Amino acid sequence: MCLKVKVNEFTKIRELLAKLCVIDLSLSLTTVNDHVLIPLIDSPDALERINGQIEIVPCNPDKRNLKGLRLRDIIKDYVSEDIVNLIPSSYDIIGDIIVLPPLLEDFMKSYGCLIAHALKILHPKIKAVYVRGETIGKYRIRPLKLVWGDKVEYTIYKEHGIRFYVIPDKVYINPSLSTEHLRLAELVDNGNKVLDMFAGIGGFTLNIAIRKNVDIIAVDINPWAIKCLLKSIQLNSKYMKSRVLVFNADSHLLPLILRHKVFDHIIMNLPHGSLEFLNDAIKLVKNRGMLHVYVIDKSKENAYKKFEEEITKIGHKCSSYSIVKVLEYAPYKYIYRITCEVV
Repeated sequence: MCLKVKVNEFTKIRELLAKLCVIDLSLSLTTVNDHVLIPLIDSPDALERINGQIEIVPCNPDKRNLKGLRLRDIIKDYVSEDIVNLIPSSYDIIGDIIVLPPLLEDFMKSYGCLIAHALKILHPKIKAVYVRGETIGKYRIRPLKLVWGDKVEYTIYKEHGIRFYVIPDKVYINPSLSTEHLRLAELVDNGNKVLDMFAGIGGFTLNIAIRKNVDIIAVDINPWAIKCLLKSIQLNSKYMKSRVLVFNADSHLLPLILRHKVFDHIIMNLPHGSLEFLNDAIKLVKNRGMLHVYVIDKSKENAYKKFEEEITKIGHKCSSYSIVKVLEYAPYKYIYRITCEVV
């Protein structure tokens, strides 16, 4: 079924239809003489929401060619340019769910269903669409609000052939770090000892363990992250070359429970707070071992200056160092990795 409206009334009616979430975005608009035929979702509920307001007619629209289309492209014919610009240009696909970046609640009330419908067309296998909040608390959790589908208790996320067990609303996961996981793994040599101080679900740990024969200790304060990491180790066990020991602990306590000066590499992926743990890491890294410290700043120069001040306070320095821009965190702010050979 299609909604039949005059061409000069289409702009006025389209936004109402978008908010009612009755448009079938998988089908094409059709123009017949001075009318536009808008394809409707084939459901009694959809028809009830608009019944009596406009003319509904039988139709046979073509399937849309979705090749190369993005989320905004699917929706742009049905909303104003201002609304199009508010639709996310990117989102995370985590197993069989999609997680949208933080969006205004009023915007999502009006257009959340439409966005979810478009995402379902682009990614037919997804089971749910969420909007995330900002990362909060010591467990680094991003609150999730369900937009469409049923709540997903867990999902399997794949990265470079590795399967990760993920409890979406209990752990931090950022697929944009997948390249960095691989890049860091290449810095590790067989036979090294590695400490992942803020391992989370094991992005760095498992990418190293699959590729290198090393000893890894993975630590996180979030018990749900540890549960996911242990499940992921089981899922990938037959491919792993490394021995992985997992701790649920506050990394400030590590100097009390681990041998000092034994690690060749220490990964400190806690961009908002890594420098607070620098003194703990220094006690555990070998002389001329490598610290990989993640920080947020507006420039490489600022990032290294703050790091240098902190490492100097505790009586150490870098015999060599490198800085890599990893991700854009916010406008004019970036996540950097400082790799420091400690002396």
